[in-house]
Amino acid sequence: MVKETPEEKLLRIIESTRPDGKPLEPHRAPLGDRDVFKQEIKAASVAFFKSKTFLGIVVGLAVIGGVVILKGYFSKPVLLSLPELKSKDIVSVMPKEVKSSTPAPEEKFAPVVPKAVEPIIEIKSEVFPVQPAVTIASLIKNFRMVGIIWSNAPQVMIEDVSERRTYLLNQGNMLKGVVVKEILKDRVVLSYDNQETELR
Repeated sequence: MVKETPEEKLLRIIESTRPDGKPLEPHRAPLGDRDVFKQEIKAASVAFFKSKTFLGIVVGLAVIGGVVILKGYFSKPVLLSLPELKSKDIVSVMPKEVKSSTPAPEEKFAPVVPKAVEPIIEIKSEVFPVQPAVTIASLIKNFRMVGIIWSNAPQVMIEDVSERRTYLLNQGNMLKGVVVKEILKDRVVLSYDNQETELR
């Protein structure tokens, strides 16, 4: 074998041929354990996705999804639950007829709208008592006016007796939903939901 000079070796590498004239194969570093493992995993996953098992799983999930959708489509509507009623609480269950428009005899081909039947359940009022509206009196029953600081921007001191806490409020401030509407020299006007009252 003839020794090559470094320049000849470089030229041979550039031309990509071996000394015997055959083309050079690309240089590959030896594979480490991690690279071998990655290649095995990649090959196994490709084989799995091409297999019949994967196809079976996809088809199975599609069938289950279709059944769930069809079951939801054909099932009865969900009714809201009411408190349990006893037969003595129900006064009557009577269908309420809604009047329909029927064509006059001279209109032979006019469409006929069928009567709609709307079920009505009458329930004694003791089962569902009517809740009283919140009044301002119930909201301020524990309020006590302690004093008024009179100035260009007056302030009022109101004590919540139940909490044993005193609040210093300006006009327009709110305390437990009650608004301080107006502060006068000897009293304060409070309002809640279009209701007004005074504290002295």
